[in-house]
Amino acid sequence: MSRTSIVRSGFRYKRVLVGIPTYNGAERCRNLLTNMNAVSNSEELKSTLVLLDDGSPRVGHLEEMKRLCEQHNATLLAHGKNEGITASWNDLANFQPDAEFVVLLNDDVLLQPRWLENLVYFLENNECGAASPNLLFCDPGDV
Repeated sequence: MSRTSIVRSGFRYKRVLVGIPTYNGAERCRNLLTNMNAVSNSEELKSTLVLLDDGSPRVGHLEEMKRLCEQHNATLLAHGKNEGITASWNDLANFQPDAEFVVLLNDDVLLQPRWLENLVYFLENNECGAASPNLLFCDPGDV
């Protein structure tokens, strides 16, 4: 991952990695993480949370992302320049190669209760390499 640097290290759980790439999306990430906390409960699967800033040029953006990751015990990765969504997904998926499941989320989705437990249950009980839950796109009023 030579194009990726670790800006902040957060908690790691071996089983599930949730990765969120963003480009100038600190506010969208804030909305997503607020929603994620609202719909998760103490029995929800514990997961490694990793955000990746894809070379956002906005002044102060990386510092905003770092503060957000500190609030949510997440890891923050950064690209030195914009590498694109495919590179971001690959770098997130490769961040923790021993994870049993990797979940990649866009920064503008709205999650429903038990979203992660349901997704992992589906993957465990079906012969498939990938799956996607129903996704709703949100704005700040939805959170």
